[in-house]
Amino acid sequence: MKPSSSYVITPELDRASAAVADAVALCKRLNDQLGATASQIKALEAEVEQLTAERATAEAALALADGDEVKALDKAALRLDTDLGVKERELRRLRARIAALEVEGPKLHEAVRLRAQELDVELGLWSNAAAAALTPEVEAAAKQLAVVIEKAHAIGGQTMRDFTDAAYVPRPSGFIRQRVNGGWYNAGANLLEPSQGLGPDAAEIQSLISPIRQAAVNGKVYPDYVPLARRPGPYVRKGIEVRQGGTPAPAADPAQQ
Repeated sequence: MKPSSSYVITPELDRASAAVADAVALCKRLNDQLGATASQIKALEAEVEQLTAERATAEAALALADGDEVKALDKAALRLDTDLGVKERELRRLRARIAALEVEGPKLHEAVRLRAQELDVELGLWSNAAAAALTPEVEAAAKQLAVVIEKAHAIGGQTMRDFTDAAYVPRPSGFIRQRVNGGWYNAGANLLEPSQGLGPDAAEIQSLISPIRQAAVNGKVYPDYVPLARRPGPYVRKGIEVRQGGTPAPAADPAQQ
């Protein structure tokens, strides 16, 4: 399925992503060259060491030679000098390459970091635009889901209270989740919050279950039975007897007092 134009990768984002990939590839090539050159240097150093030893042996033999041997040994020594000179020049060239690559290394790695920062900027712009495009879709879906959540509010009970407290769908555009006092705080309105009045389905559920839940509450808070002997008697104050229930008794006849 082809994505909506709101979610298509922009040319700016594509170029920024390619720039990071190119910078990383250049760093990899540099690293590969460092490794290959170091291996070449190690092999050349062994060859130079071998040729140096052979040249020293040839020089000793030349010093001790006599007659016709001198010319042949001299020719061999010259050949060794030539070979040794070639190897040493190559060794200096490779060492110079290592030094140059070491200078370029930090620059290339810094370039990766800078290209990544530029990509982050473009990615942020694209994400904001995509979130804005997504928001109407989320709002439409949340509107339908909110009708179902209303039923959960109407059902009530601890499980449903926990569920409705946890149910949360914010608008993607501008949403922020913050760390506050060691916990997370969602800085965005909950699209699943019930409206002013319940929908017809939720209202019907509430009308059916509310009397039953009220009966359960009444039963839980109903007072314990008190034996008649332990019930409080009438209260008399200043000649007025107050019976249980708050009804004053008739005043006593002063003639009988």
